[in-house]
Amino acid sequence: VHTFRGPHWCEYCANFMWGLIAQGVKCA
Repeated sequence: VHTFRGPHWCEYCANFMWGLIAQGVKCA
């Protein structure tokens, strides 16, 4: 069973958000 709680989820979420920010800057 895979759980999205813990450091792994936090790291993934942080990378995902930074990815959106990077794309937003590039699009702008």
